[in-house]
Amino acid sequence: TLQSPVWANQCLLPVQMTIFWTLRITMSATNTVQKLIKKMDEAGVPKEKQDIYLGQFKKETGGFRSLTEGLRYTTLAALRKSFSMFRNMPDAEAKTYLKNPKKLANAVYDDANRTASRKLGNTEEGDGYKYRGRGYIQVTGRDNYKKLSKLLFGDENVLLDDPDILSNPEY
Repeated sequence: TLQSPVWANQCLLPVQMTIFWTLRITMSATNTVQKLIKKMDEAGVPKEKQDIYLGQFKKETGGFRSLTEGLRYTTLAALRKSFSMFRNMPDAEAKTYLKNPKKLANAVYDDANRTASRKLGNTEEGDGYKYRGRGYIQVTGRDNYKKLSKLLFGDENVLLDDPDILSNPEY
């Protein structure tokens, strides 16, 4: 088991210590987690489900480090592991997507490259990158941005017009 460093017991609140050691996240992320827990409490999310959500949020945001999907792959192995469309693509062609987040997002999230059951509503040029994963759950795709916009703002166009809103920790 992990042992808390001596300084941690003297400097941190018990809640922060629990969050820090349970989730194994940076100290700066503990404040984010505390805010998320407070918001879930206010929304009536049962305590037993909060752990599940926090675990997913941690995974989706790389340990609460980024609320916007980076898509900056640097190796073919990682690219092929993450996206099936690259598994049989010739190396020379696949390499053009490395370190090129816009090109990558526009390819992997374009409805023309997805099966019927996995379409995201990305039908216009540039939609893949514009509606890439954002927020604690990495909302992806025009259709999902539209649905969430309606839920959060009562207007399906708010997030379509300004998708970066979801990169704000308040959402």
